[in-house]
Amino acid sequence: MWSSYCWNGFGWWWGSLFTFLFWVLIICCLVILIKHRSEPQGPKNDAKEAPLDILKRRYASGEINSQEFAQMKKDLGY
Repeated sequence: MWSSYCWNGFGWWWGSLFTFLFWVLIICCLVILIKHRSEPQGPKNDAKEAPLDILKRRYASGEINSQEFAQMKKDLGY
């Protein structure tokens, strides 16, 4: 009788613990999912690129020629 009582109490305690941990895990997953869904999905561009850097990149890639580069640089005030 003693062993039956001891194991039943032990099983109830572990069952309660695992049920609690299961629900904590479910709630954490839901919070992470909601947080992930609420964030913007685009690329994170925290540091804005300076206009001159954009101009230099466009010139380096061949989008604009040297005269256009010089005129746009002048227009930007550099």
